[in-house]
Formats: sequence, structure tokens, C-alpha cells
Amino acid sequence: MRSGLSSLAVVCSLSFLVACTPDPEWANNMALRAGAPLDPTLARELREVQTASFAGVDEHRLQRELTQTLQDLGFTIEESASRIGVFAGSKDRDATETGQVVGQIALTIGLALLGVH
Repeated sequence: MRSGLSSLAVVCSLSFLVACTPDPEWANNMALRAGAPLDPTLARELREVQTASFAGVDEHRLQRELTQTLQDLGFTIEESASRIGVFAGSKDRDATETGQVVGQIALTIGLALLGVH
């Protein structure tokens, strides 16, 4: 009884995945659109969403936390103009985890088995 239910679950899952892909080239089309430049109005809206101002927060503490967060993400702070809140840095090391790489490889193999180019 239990193996019958698990078989049914697998068949239902696979039929759901097949039903979700009416266009066999959907992955290729999405990949082409992912690297395309943004429309200038969308870029401006995105910049506005990504810009933040914090009222009532100690400015020196905020800058210290920002610097520490950037360093935790693998950035090296090269210059800072703390008076106006601008930090310049570069990233020399990669902050990816082993699990992320394994997950990407597994996802790539899974999509290749489904026929995605």
C-alpha cells in the first residue's frame, strides 16, 4: 500500500512538472532576458527602491555596522567618505558556500535531464 502511494506521488509530481512547461525553449528565453539591460525608467525605480535613509540612528554606529557587513560578505573597504556616507571597496574572495556549489551542480544536472539546454 505504501509503495503504491509513493509511486502515485512521483507520477503526480512528474505530470505537474511536464504540464508547467508548454514552451520547450522557456529556459533559453529566460536566460536571454536575464542578461538584457534594464529600461532606464525601471533602472531609476530600482535605484529608488535600493536607496534607504535611516532616521534616529547613530550615524557612526550605522557606518561601523555597514563596514563590518561588507567585510563579512568578502569586500575589502578601500576608501570611505563617512561624512557623506560613501564607501568604496572591492571583492577579492568568493563568499560562496560548498552547499551552494553542490546545489547548483545538482540543479544543472536535473535541468539537463529534463531537456533544458
